Amino acid sequence: MDGNMDERQILVRGRIFKHTAFILIGLLFIEGMLNGFFGIRFFEGMWSNVFIVSVAIVVMTAEMVWHGAHPLVRRGQIFLFAVCGVVWLALAVIGIVELTALGESFTAENALSESAAALFTGLLYMADTVVFAVRCYKDRKDRKAKKKDEEPFLS
Repeated sequence: MDGNMDERQILVRGRIFKHTAFILIGLLFIEGMLNGFFGIRFFEGMWSNVFIVSVAIVVMTAEMVWHGAHPLVRRGQIFLFAVCGVVWLALAVIGIVELTALGESFTAENALSESAAALFTGLLYMADTVVFAVRCYKDRKDRKAKKKDEEPFLS
């Protein structure tokens, strides 16, 4: 465990890991039941498994960023979310292009197609970037309000 984290951050991260485990198990159970009883999968091929793990990762990362328990320092977070935001936006654009311009089907048998999976996975990870941007805006606003409150009263 990182020695720079306080007790609150350790407790928050533990709670976040618990949420992530429940989400992962729940999604695997739901897809297993749908596949077993009705032959329905979320996405075709391995994309279904990738999407389930991606949902868990996005929820975990978003919660860590929002609660201030992300293991990276602010500069590392900015770099990570800037690069990943561009990459995931590109994946979403690829999915849109495949679905619209190339005429790919949105569904494939009893699942959504790989093109739809690319679109949804890109949008899902973009949500992390949005959460990070909102958190940065909120932190900046809080710092300005705190600085304003600390200014001496001038008569």
